[in-house]
Amino acid sequence: MTKEAALGHAFDDTTSPEALPLIRIRAGGLAPSGDPPWQDGEVTPIRRFARLRGRRPQRHGAVLPAPPAARFRRGSDLRMTKAAKLLGLRLEQGREIDLPLYAFSTDLTRGRVARGARRLARISTIDKPVVVDDRRTSHLDPLSAAPGTNHFLQTVVPFLKRLSG
Repeated sequence: MTKEAALGHAFDDTTSPEALPLIRIRAGGLAPSGDPPWQDGEVTPIRRFARLRGRRPQRHGAVLPAPPAARFRRGSDLRMTKAAKLLGLRLEQGREIDLPLYAFSTDLTRGRVARGARRLARISTIDKPVVVDDRRTSHLDPLSAAPGTNHFLQTVVPFLKRLSG
């Protein structure tokens, strides 16, 4: 088995350990026979993912990660509950929020991030929120998928262009 095939087998959503959903991509699968032993076939080409894994994480200011899904659940009614206070949330100010909102939910959260973002949009004054619930995308695919198959890029770029226009 090549390093490429081993990497694909370890990280692909169909063969990676069930207990490690944070490391998954949708990359293809082992070839039944022949060379190369790995066949790309989903959203993230394995060589692209290998290049990503070789880089150090960088912080980018354009897109901020959403708070953990647990925060959305604990503040699901967007009222100050004991759990919301424990987490340090200021939910009573939700109606004052008028910032642009982009949320992208992968299969990892089973729609929880999208539902939380929609709830927030409903109680706020956010104009034209963009909420994408793509359960065909694994957790790491937005970072590593090829541009032509990257649903995150296909939705966030128009959102960012709208902000700058």
